[in-house]
Amino acid sequence: MKQRDIFEIRPADCIEWSHCNTTLIITTSFSVKGLRHMEMYWVRVIAFNDGGNGAAEELPNYFLAMPSPVRPKFTNHKMKSFMVVKAGNSVRITVLFEASPRPTTTWVKDNMPVSKRVTVSNSDGSSQLLIPSSERSDSGIYSILVKNMAGQETFSTEVRVTGKTKTITMYIFYIKEVLMNETLKQIVVTDDPKPPGTVELDENVPGTVTVMWEPSPDEKRDDRLHYTVSKLDSTKRTWTIVADRLFNNRFTVCNIMHGREYHFRVYAKNDMGISAPSESPTCRREKKKEKFMVYIPTIKDCDLRCAPTFIVPLKFHTAPKGYECYMSCAVKGNPHLNHISLNTNTNYYISNTCGVCSMLILHVSPKDMGEYTISAENALGRAECSTTLSVRGERDTLFQRIGELKNILNDAKQFLSFLQSEDTKGPTI
Repeated sequence: MKQRDIFEIRPADCIEWSHCNTTLIITTSFSVKGLRHMEMYWVRVIAFNDGGNGAAEELPNYFLAMPSPVRPKFTNHKMKSFMVVKAGNSVRITVLFEASPRPTTTWVKDNMPVSKRVTVSNSDGSSQLLIPSSERSDSGIYSILVKNMAGQETFSTEVRVTGKTKTITMYIFYIKEVLMNETLKQIVVTDDPKPPGTVELDENVPGTVTVMWEPSPDEKRDDRLHYTVSKLDSTKRTWTIVADRLFNNRFTVCNIMHGREYHFRVYAKNDMGISAPSESPTCRREKKKEKFMVYIPTIKDCDLRCAPTFIVPLKFHTAPKGYECYMSCAVKGNPHLNHISLNTNTNYYISNTCGVCSMLILHVSPKDMGEYTISAENALGRAECSTTLSVRGERDTLFQRIGELKNILNDAKQFLSFLQSEDTKGPTI
């Protein structure tokens, strides 16, 4: 018989036992969920088989429900690592985290304990640092250390407190006509950066201008101070920014067009604002007048003269008696060939159109059988092409075969002469 177990549990402040498993357990381990944090519990196991229930086996001592240790981890991914606050305003840094067991939190400023003016409030999963009214001396790097038995994590934020605008009263005394008059003079102090010094232009490279300026007096005291360069084109009405967040004292502007005037301004910026601009002298680029020149390419004479060549030779023909027979070929040559026909028979019609020579026999008869030759001639040479006409049923097959072979030999001869003429003449345009 298989043994099965029933797992029961009861809180320390309760006398009733409750089942933890809805089905009988055949293993020797069981996990209980839903326990209250740091609560005391008693547990017991009852064996069960087909014969009935056994005696309950209870643990001799209670146990505390404690969660598994969790290393501290920050849950707010939008925490700022740098902030600027005007003097007199409050500074509030809130850090969210998760850890188990509950960790200890420690705030330090520049690796030293925070001053008594700083208020730190902790709760489950968060810690907040508050400075109700900040001063310049509160500037620094604030770090929080979250630590428990599973590990520790740290996060740092740089806080920069800038002096608010204030008025300093000075007394100026002067004597006039033996009377002492008292005059008040007010000096306004702000944290906006002072403008850069003199701006100069360097135009050594065509199409570019290098803008150079003297540093702002606040550059040595503010490591986050940077510069912005803007440009005004004579063809436009608005200033455009060509460079920003420059931490040096020069910048090269490209795409400078001839025939235009350019003005440049350089600003100093920090976390509190922007300075007044420092302007450059006017940059003038005169447009160079270039001569308009037309280049006419030289035309070379091309010699298109060539000797006559049959590019499409005559073919062998076999025509039935009493039918028409059409013969044609194509000839190439320069100067052009004049058509001269020696025919006086009205049964033959001969023509030459753009180098295509043709002959039409209106009614084929046995006397028309034989060899036909066409001759082409100009000042550079002469060419001939021949073919054989046979009338079907008038001669034996042997004669026709001889005529066909002769016609094939003539075609090959004409083709070879055409290739030789092309090699001799070279490429044509």
